[in-house]
Amino acid sequence: RQAESDGSELADYKPRPAAQEVVRLAEGSRVVMLNEEHRSSRERAFAHELLEPLHRAGFTHLALETISNPEEVTRRGYPLVKDGTYTSDPILADLVRRAAELGMGIVEYEADFDQMPEAMRSDPVASTNWRERQQAENLARFVEENPEARLLVWSGRHHMSERQEGDGAAAWTPMGGIFKQIAGIDPLTIDLMVMNEMTRPEAEHRTYRWAESQGLLQGPTIFINDEGKPFCHLDSLDAAVFFPRTQWVSGRPDWMKMGGTRITASLDWARFTEEKPAAGSPLVIEVRVKGEADDAVPMDRVIWRDGPAPAIWFRRGIEYVLQLRDPEGEVLASAQIAMP
Repeated sequence: RQAESDGSELADYKPRPAAQEVVRLAEGSRVVMLNEEHRSSRERAFAHELLEPLHRAGFTHLALETISNPEEVTRRGYPLVKDGTYTSDPILADLVRRAAELGMGIVEYEADFDQMPEAMRSDPVASTNWRERQQAENLARFVEENPEARLLVWSGRHHMSERQEGDGAAAWTPMGGIFKQIAGIDPLTIDLMVMNEMTRPEAEHRTYRWAESQGLLQGPTIFINDEGKPFCHLDSLDAAVFFPRTQWVSGRPDWMKMGGTRITASLDWARFTEEKPAAGSPLVIEVRVKGEADDAVPMDRVIWRDGPAPAIWFRRGIEYVLQLRDPEGEVLASAQIAMP
């Protein structure tokens, strides 16, 4: 556990709503980079709050390291399960779906691992740095070939760090620093990972614990000083978003509302089936967009273990097919619902 903070590092900063501050900070930037902890959907939910405002501000493309077949995904309008690793999560998949709805292009920038030199494969540092450079070169090539494009880059963990070779921890040279060097573009880099709750409070960043204990986090928050500059815990990044602790709504995290882009509702499955979860045999509720392929990533997915069925989160203006599945994936019951 880190030593407790007295808040002095934030003494010259005031809390501001994070989404509006990201849009403000992005003025004049061609490239904005944000990150996620791959095992969490919290950061992906926040990206939904940013997508439409950044598109209105002139951002034209969404780039993801996880996606494949971006032209086909853009044409289709939604990802299939096979189209990516992390986009199999309904929250990230719907970010791609929403970007397509807005007319944004989808960009793939992951390295082609088949091209990695054989000599590097057994060297963790060399293989990592090769991947970082490939990602950076792919993004740099895209912005060079598309001079009018403005790019929202969704990255994993701290690949987006602007650390340059030789800045310390020299064995690792991240994608963000390489991109900045070879593209000649200074990206706006915003951390979504660190100022966040952990499963154990003692693992949380000391500044996060202090801000949360003072009641300063009424929603996703960026701390801004009188000069309009954001607080960040790392010199290699530009800003950090602080997230409040999760509250729960019918067994689901409240951040699923995604800044108001979704609403929640419950369905009485007893109207459609007598099936209920049993001890050791939970059921799965999937919310699918009517008309999408059977192997499309659903809009929402939740495990129903016992008691009343958990809440489901919808976007408005869409017709849905809800499916109740057993642990083997067999559909036990289905229902249709339209959200006005």
